[in-house]
Amino acid sequence: MITADTGEICIQIFTAVGVPTSTPGFDIAWVPDGVSGRFTTGPLQSGLPGELIDAVQVPAWFGQAMKMLGLCVLILGMIGWVLSPSMRGRRRGFQFAVSGLVLTVLGIAFVPFQKLITYVLNG
Repeated sequence: MITADTGEICIQIFTAVGVPTSTPGFDIAWVPDGVSGRFTTGPLQSGLPGELIDAVQVPAWFGQAMKMLGLCVLILGMIGWVLSPSMRGRRRGFQFAVSGLVLTVLGIAFVPFQKLITYVLNG
């Protein structure tokens, strides 16, 4: 016999692990009822709330600014890497240059990257 305490434990386990079973071809899942401990049908959540998807949407100028900042960081890192007399300074300059390169690449491909993130979050 499933008691209310057992039902609450099942809900916590199923919330942490996921829905135990689903009906193929339908957006319905069998989820435990917290009060009686019986399994009832409920809709599966598809996608994420609109607030999270809206948070990913940023203006297009952000990509242009990221590209320009990345180019500046790349140039400064290359200068530090080439002109530093110490090994530690060269390592820092190299890390700076690689960070600038990553920012530049993300800035150049910002719009497709943003569309990819939105597509992944929409599910």
